[in-house]
Amino acid sequence: MFHSNNNNTRPPTNMTTTTTTISEQQQGPTPKGWNKNRRDICKVLLLFTCIQLLGNQPIGATVTSSASVLCIKEGTFWSTKNLKWLILSVISFGSSLMSYILVRGYHDMDDDKASHGVSFALFFMAKSIQTFWGVTLGMFLFSAFTSPQAATSAVLTGKPPSPSSVLQNNNTTSAPRVGTTVY
Repeated sequence: MFHSNNNNTRPPTNMTTTTTTISEQQQGPTPKGWNKNRRDICKVLLLFTCIQLLGNQPIGATVTSSASVLCIKEGTFWSTKNLKWLILSVISFGSSLMSYILVRGYHDMDDDKASHGVSFALFFMAKSIQTFWGVTLGMFLFSAFTSPQAATSAVLTGKPPSPSSVLQNNNTTSAPRVGTTVY
């Protein structure tokens, strides 16, 4: 209906336009150790989150878990190690925020008008979330902080350990292990 057959309405074909977004300018190779540094900071923040969840401090746990989310998101997103800690940080933020909301609801409930069953349910759910996620996060952090020597040497040298060095570290005695077959 409003279509025009006039060729003057088309843009000129000899012009080229180049657009560059800010995100394209900021992307590039990260410096060596940048992601590991971000993960280490995130682990320490999550350790404080775990302590505060188990210590009945949901406000502090919410603050430290949100700081860990903001810290780890600055690293390379598609790195599997960073993605694992980002997921743990987001779950920690959600569970600490939900726990805070439930504790707040428990404390704001009027004891005269509310049933004790609802009050107990709010308190029990808040404590269950705090305890369950605090223990789960603690196991992840314990595993991360007590990693084997082969993994730390791979991080320090930038290359995986050789099979002979792994065998030498694992076999301290010449006797075969129980349940293994020697050929």
